[in-house]
Amino acid sequence: MKVAVIGTGVVGQALAGRLAEPGHEVVVGTRNLEATMARAEPDAMGNPPYPVWAHAHPKVPLATFAEAAAHAELVVNATSGGVSIAALRAFGHTDVIDLGDLSTARGAESVLPLWTRLFGALGVAAFQFKIVR
Repeated sequence: MKVAVIGTGVVGQALAGRLAEPGHEVVVGTRNLEATMARAEPDAMGNPPYPVWAHAHPKVPLATFAEAAAHAELVVNATSGGVSIAALRAFGHTDVIDLGDLSTARGAESVLPLWTRLFGALGVAAFQFKIVR
């Protein structure tokens, strides 16, 4: 599948890298190619700049937003904080529950306080929620 990941931050890097692993043809989109490749300092959270990540992922090219979107069968917006159902399926998830369009986001966001408390209690973010039908 041809995938465009819009955004060069840590979320975009993680999504692009993970989607490229099983062989998807991935392009990362940015507003400004020169500015993105000129970054040399880590972000506010200490994550390495895009050029460091790109060096480790030479098969994932960088393009403008328009070029990346024109390339893709699936566009994943890594700047919005959400991941589409199609992107989850591209990751190999088969049992995805569609909670509706963006207008339903407030309900899904209410899980964040629970996640935050579990993260504090467990001391790790590597845990899952399971919905039993």
